[in-house]
Amino acid sequence: MSLKTLKASALLALILSVPLAASAETYVLDTAHTSVDFSVRHLGISNVKGGFRKFSGTIEYDASKPEETKVTAEIDTGSFDTANADRDKHVKSKDFLDVSVFPKIKFVSKEVKENGENSLLVTGELTILGITKPITLTVSDITGPGLNPLDKKMHIGASVTGKLTRQDFGVTWNGGGMTGVAGEAAIGNEIKLQFEVDGVQK
Repeated sequence: MSLKTLKASALLALILSVPLAASAETYVLDTAHTSVDFSVRHLGISNVKGGFRKFSGTIEYDASKPEETKVTAEIDTGSFDTANADRDKHVKSKDFLDVSVFPKIKFVSKEVKENGENSLLVTGELTILGITKPITLTVSDITGPGLNPLDKKMHIGASVTGKLTRQDFGVTWNGGGMTGVAGEAAIGNEIKLQFEVDGVQK
């Protein structure tokens, strides 16, 4: 074997001996074990809770490089649910979500930063009623990737919190001038978000 061939073989052996860098895996939302919920102040008395029951999303995640995480999600506005049929019908109308014209709420991540142990700050663009604004979500209690013993697939999990100002997105109806206890608005302007996420590897 020539010296040139020996050098080439040695170089190939060296390349093969170096482990390949880990890459991000893609996970899709397991809708049976993911929730998309919110709460809003009502008449200055209580916090009304509800959620959306139809949604989809993908997460590109590498535990060794969490700052490179990418997230996209879509929510079916027609799946709005507060367990009160009359209220849900009103919120789906043009006074609020106008679901016949705007059937989707969309989110696309743009920047991810580490936020202490096992936590990330995910900033992205949220689109409601055709209006796109930045929003930052706090992702905590990140779990996995790990093997789900039931479906034998890799899963990741996390809790997500955030808040938005609904009037920033054109959701301005406020009880026709009605005010609540101690002069508070009939419907709070701040919407608190709470998501529990389960992603299954594609």
